[in-house]
Amino acid sequence: MAACLHTAINRSDYSPPNHLVDTIHLRFDLGDDTTTVVSRLDMRANYDVSAGLRPLTLDGKRLVLRGIRLDGRALLPEQYSTTDERLTIPDVPALFTLEIET
Repeated sequence: MAACLHTAINRSDYSPPNHLVDTIHLRFDLGDDTTTVVSRLDMRANYDVSAGLRPLTLDGKRLVLRGIRLDGRALLPEQYSTTDERLTIPDVPALFTLEIET
């Protein structure tokens, strides 16, 4: 049996998130082979915006991104970046609605 190594995460390692979610709406379309999820998040900055806006970073694993809308406007691929575990949108306003379809 392989040993499982865990890294300790201390409370002091955490910092407040840059953005807060005020409202979440989720829609699930359950298929025989796949599930489509559409999430709508009403979000706001959780920092002093007078110092400049910060990017939005969301974590997620094994997701297939089908679409992103920011305040009702579809984002082009060059307006965000993705990795295997993260979505980053560099230019978000202080108050916005984000819709993601996976």
